[in-house]
Amino acid sequence: AVFGVEESEQLSEIDRTVQELFEEEEHLLNLHMTSIQENASLLAEEGALLQSVQGEDYDIDQYATRLGEILDQKTNLIHSLQGRLGSFRELLRKEEELSAVR
Repeated sequence: AVFGVEESEQLSEIDRTVQELFEEEEHLLNLHMTSIQENASLLAEEGALLQSVQGEDYDIDQYATRLGEILDQKTNLIHSLQGRLGSFRELLRKEEELSAVR
């Protein structure tokens, strides 16, 4: 088949978008796995933190400080994953639009 310049440019843009989509998918999946692993580690630490305040001799200030740090870490993990997911969804939308033009 013979393509005109416009069709060739469309195919090229689709190819670039698909390649970018594959790369973004890999980044998303890696980040998701890392996030799950970090959350599991943080959950274990939270369990230990709770156990540490079950007895009679504990430092409630240290507990509150560390809990705040853990929650900040979890929040950062979620925001990072949401950002990556948003980028991935945007590329999916772009790829669908370009494919519809074909």
